Amino acid sequence: MVNSWEYVAGFWDGEGCIWMPVGKGRTVSASISQTDPKVLIAIKEFLERQGLKPKLRKQSGKSKKAFNDKADHWTILFQGTKKTSFLLEKLLPFLNTKKKIYAQDVLRFFTIFPSLRKERKTK
Repeated sequence: MVNSWEYVAGFWDGEGCIWMPVGKGRTVSASISQTDPKVLIAIKEFLERQGLKPKLRKQSGKSKKAFNDKADHWTILFQGTKKTSFLLEKLLPFLNTKKKIYAQDVLRFFTIFPSLRKERKTK
């Protein structure tokens, strides 16, 4: 059972991704991918206990979007500025790799441009 932000941050350091696409209507996102869903399910349950609602998706190995092999893989996905910013704020003190710099950059961006922190409206 996952019961700490430190554990999630350690896993994110190794397997996570943070990205912020450029362009109108784009939003910041974060994900963790793994071929074995057990750890991701435990992380998802921890995040749900913290009030977050991440998506857990299975992707067929045939798609080969994230992995070079043919194995199926699972992804926890955060989309949206508020959810992802909250996640990054919680993980930041415990990140140890270059993802700490990425998280700081994303959070700094939304501090400098607070109007962009608003969620985009969907039709």
